[in-house]
Amino acid sequence: MDLNELYARHQTSLIRAADTDDDSERDRHNAEADAMASCIEERRIARGARAAPLLPAEQV
Repeated sequence: MDLNELYARHQTSLIRAADTDDDSERDRHNAEADAMASCIEERRIARGARAAPLLPAEQV
């Protein structure tokens, strides 16, 4: 999976989290977004790609 796909999945998880009224579903989507952010960060660093760090989902 390339960085663009990871960024897209991260954004989709944040949108889904913001779009639900169910707390457990929101937590699940935020956890998915945080996992994607960690994966993005690891791959970004490994490739030497410069980018602003992603915030944890609760802070978005």
